[in-house]
Amino acid sequence: MFNVIGKYPLGIIKPYVGVGFGFSYSDMSLKDIRGINGDDYTSYAWQLLTGVEFYLTSQMAVDIGYRYYITELKFENDYHKDVDFSTSMITLGLKLFF
Repeated sequence: MFNVIGKYPLGIIKPYVGVGFGFSYSDMSLKDIRGINGDDYTSYAWQLLTGVEFYLTSQMAVDIGYRYYITELKFENDYHKDVDFSTSMITLGLKLFF
C-alpha cells in the first residue's frame, strides 16, 4: 500500500488525513473430499485514513487512527461472483522515529 498523508502541526498533537493505493492478495481455496478447490487473486485496493499523533518525545509518538479499506475479491467457481470487500479499522500504535 502506498499512502499519501498530510499532517497539521499543532505542537505535540498532530492530526492527519490520508489516502492509500495498492494491491490486495486473497486466497479463496478450500479443501473438500476431492482435494483443494479455489484460487488466489491479486486486485487493486485503496484506503482512507485519519487520526491523531501525540508526541511523547521528539522520537516517539502514540497514534490513534481510523482506516477504511476496500478491495474486490474474485471467485473462480461455478457462479463466477465477485465480492466487494471493505472494512473499517480503529488502530492504536506507538511510533518510533530514527
